[in-house]
Amino acid sequence: AKAKADGAQWHFVEGRRLYHLAFLSDAYTHLRKTLEYEHDRRDAEELMHRVMEGMERARKLRVEAFDLSRRGEWNDAIARMREAIELYRTFPGGEKDLDTLHRGAARWHVARARDLLAAEQWDAAEAEAQAALACVKDDADASAVIADVRNRRQAGRLVSRAQALRQSGRHEEALEKLLEAERLHPGRADLPPRIHAAKGDVCTDLIASAVDALQNKDFAGALV
Repeated sequence: AKAKADGAQWHFVEGRRLYHLAFLSDAYTHLRKTLEYEHDRRDAEELMHRVMEGMERARKLRVEAFDLSRRGEWNDAIARMREAIELYRTFPGGEKDLDTLHRGAARWHVARARDLLAAEQWDAAEAEAQAALACVKDDADASAVIADVRNRRQAGRLVSRAQALRQSGRHEEALEKLLEAERLHPGRADLPPRIHAAKGDVCTDLIASAVDALQNKDFAGALV
């Protein structure tokens, strides 16, 4: 009898310790063992009840999390799942479910980022991509959006530089800047006409140079 009482007490103490650590399934196992040894232990029954309540609460939070995700309320969904895991750290599949929600949220943010990028709303697109990376730090699609925004901004700077070079008569350099801008932002609508005009400038310069060479009887120079 003493051995059973000692065993029951040891399992109860261990179960209580695990309960406070939120290891509910392990706590449940120890408390059940306590009640096998001593059927009428009220303290073990009360703690077992709290353990089971915690497990059920965590399951409900999981259901709520996925319901929220289906409505696109990703931040709340992730918060619910985190709450479930904090309540029940040994929740079977809990960490996997949280990862699923994080990845779903990342995909949602990336889709929004791409829509904003298509609308040329670069700051908003970058913010959505950063939100995706906050969910999944190595998300390649989110990183690609951020890189695209960076390239488009650089393309804008190159176009401005090309305009300044053209106004100062440095047409070849202007064309180089525009071609680089086109490489960085191939869908930019104003680049084809700008490049066409810049090529025209370069051709005009070459013709003028050839005419000058002919006038100066520099026939070799005219052929360059």
